[in-house]
Amino acid sequence: MSLVAVLAAYLVGAVPIGWLVARRFGVADIRQHGSGNIGATNVLRTAGRLPAIVTLVGDIAKGYDSPIIHVNADDAEATVAAIRTAVDRLAADRALKDVAIGVDVDPQ
Repeated sequence: MSLVAVLAAYLVGAVPIGWLVARRFGVADIRQHGSGNIGATNVLRTAGRLPAIVTLVGDIAKGYDSPIIHVNADDAEATVAAIRTAVDRLAADRALKDVAIGVDVDPQ
């Protein structure tokens, strides 16, 4: 992956859709209302149904190509690496919102 693609992905992901939509619909700062989050649920409570739908669609579009890690639990090293990735993301962002991890266990 090129550096330009990485930077573009970062910039697209950094766009605060809920904040922009709420502001467009007359809410000065969505973070000062409700839960303080800029997500669709808080936009719904604060600004109404249409802004919440626009926020939700925008957030889904932003996260359409989020990293998904799929691990076979029989491979201990891969499982530990996936857990380490999840913990690192959790520690960095305080929320595991942008990485999905699936673990397969083969019943025998």
